[in-house]
Amino acid sequence: SFSYPDTLTGAGDDDISQREEARRLFYVAITRAKQCLNISYARKDKKDKDQESSQFVGEILAETHLQVTYPQVSSDDMVEFLATQFSEADKPKVELLDKNYIDMLLQNYTLSVTHLNNFLDCPLKFYFQCLIRVPQGKSPAATFGQAVHWALNRAFRKLKENNDRFMPTEDFMREFRWYMFRNRDSFTKSDFKLRVDYGEKILPAYYEQNIPVWNKIAVTERTIRNIEIEGVPIKGNLDKIEFDGKQVTVVDYKTGKLKNAKAKLLPPTNDNPNGGDYWRQAVFYKILVDNDRTNDWQVINTLFEFVEPIKEGEYHKEKITISPADVATVTEQITGVYQKILAHDFNTGCGKKECDWCHFVKSNFRQIGDVMQLEEEDI
Repeated sequence: SFSYPDTLTGAGDDDISQREEARRLFYVAITRAKQCLNISYARKDKKDKDQESSQFVGEILAETHLQVTYPQVSSDDMVEFLATQFSEADKPKVELLDKNYIDMLLQNYTLSVTHLNNFLDCPLKFYFQCLIRVPQGKSPAATFGQAVHWALNRAFRKLKENNDRFMPTEDFMREFRWYMFRNRDSFTKSDFKLRVDYGEKILPAYYEQNIPVWNKIAVTERTIRNIEIEGVPIKGNLDKIEFDGKQVTVVDYKTGKLKNAKAKLLPPTNDNPNGGDYWRQAVFYKILVDNDRTNDWQVINTLFEFVEPIKEGEYHKEKITISPADVATVTEQITGVYQKILAHDFNTGCGKKECDWCHFVKSNFRQIGDVMQLEEEDI
């Protein structure tokens, strides 16, 4: 059995949830250490103003006898550091791992829309996340989304058992709660309660509003692979395919907020010539389904269903109709990115200020040669 808070207070709880998620990530980071752990923070910002440590560092200092040390930095190191600060807009580069090892990783490689989006966003993001797969902690937001997907999939899969009727709302919510509980290690204790309670608040209305209008002639969680487009192998996992004869609508569930997704839904513009990630996902799915020779389906459009309400009881669906020009654009993106991947052309970052992987390379990443040099100096 579960016990949940009586209310979900909105902004305050969002702040708590975000703080607890940050605390969990901080915990994951510090527990990676095997022998020694150094935690540092800047005493002054770029404008020479004093800074305090973060909340979590402050908590460690308050609960332990650890002392803060203030190492001296040589003038040469300061000059090098300042040079990097003035070149922040530069695109960072890394020395890739052994070429033969990367070739081995790319054997039988198949491109997915996630990999395509990551590469177009930042080649370093593709390299670290998709190719060498740097370990990352479980994301509470992602697990919440997976729980919603699980419950929706079960609702459609059980139609046959229920005489073509959708399961009662309480059964639907039980499926959601089961998945959340089974994956509770993705959350802190307080965040788990908040997320489950949030699901209890938004999902019943979403489910009950859609039961009368959902197309029951559908397949869910469909994996399509072994597809080739202009010599590029592609694959994808589709949340749902709805049928009207041989014409189909691909449905994708989104558990993020609509306001954060608007730019991702846009086609190419002068400011963003590659288009948004969700727009590209819609076109990619059409290319995938239309080129599947095991079926003769034709995608008419892609529908994004936003599970989180715009306001209480009001949910948004975004339909994207795909033109031949859209297909040509994304096909060109697919072939171009695939050629760069095979050529190992992913060692240079995007240079965007907000890019985590570019920031990682600029601030923390130590090249293999640098590490070897340090070890030799230690000897």
